[in-house]
Amino acid sequence: MKEKNLKIAAAAVLLPIVLSAFNVKPAFAGNIYKSMAKEFGEISKNKGFKKVAVVGFLNKNDVSREETEYISDKLTTQLVRTEKLQVVERQLLSKIAEEKKLALSGLTADEKRNKIGEILSVDAIISGSVFSEGENLKIMAKLINIENGQILKAFEGEIERVWTLVPEPPETDFNLDAVYAAVPADLRDSPKDSEIFVCEKAYRDLEGLQKKSVELKARYWAAKMKSPGFSYSELTRNPGSEIKNPGVKRRFYELLQNSYYSGIVSLNSREQQLVQAVFDKEKKVSDECGLY
Repeated sequence: MKEKNLKIAAAAVLLPIVLSAFNVKPAFAGNIYKSMAKEFGEISKNKGFKKVAVVGFLNKNDVSREETEYISDKLTTQLVRTEKLQVVERQLLSKIAEEKKLALSGLTADEKRNKIGEILSVDAIISGSVFSEGENLKIMAKLINIENGQILKAFEGEIERVWTLVPEPPETDFNLDAVYAAVPADLRDSPKDSEIFVCEKAYRDLEGLQKKSVELKARYWAAKMKSPGFSYSELTRNPGSEIKNPGVKRRFYELLQNSYYSGIVSLNSREQQLVQAVFDKEKKVSDECGLY
């Protein structure tokens, strides 16, 4: 009994560590929008700039348009609060571009800068990119002199993801038959070496399969983590890292934690077969197209 209690206690200590490694509850610094606005504002003041335009951020990998717009708006608000600069935001920039029939997409970077400066009478622009870092977003912003294209200041920071801005996967009733039907026949039966694998379609199909099987996978990993002799150090990758859809990934970690603490319903033989089929599909996509 004493040994059993020690194992349970050890598992209770291990799970938060594992979930932390899986980026379930990341830690974050202070308000980077204020820091960004302060640094850009000070540089602009030193250069004698009076007016800047926030032209927006490019969304990379799994970052949504809503997230980049949110970041642009937050930065714009903080810049205005510094009272050091006049700020032109992206919505006005787009409106003016449309009214002037300005086709920015057909211009070089230098031509775009000159056009923006000419139309808006701004001294500098703020742009950059936003990257997905699991449960975080990495912001890489830069202040650019509109006259010569010189990067006057670069800023890099990381923020907690606001999940309400990430499109959620559609809610569906969990159906084992639907999961089974979604697994290609060559993974349920005999392999077909002649299968034509188109990566774009493979990613879409895999995402759909992961959405349908997320509950099974969470239960599988919760049971594995509670099994005697489990060691996180034996894993070659973090469970859940193969899920690229942010909403599905978040759902997986929620279910994993809930299953671990509230009691695990063991997978039956058919469910085990389906989970293994999903793992096989993920490995195939990874081998053929890149995933892990």
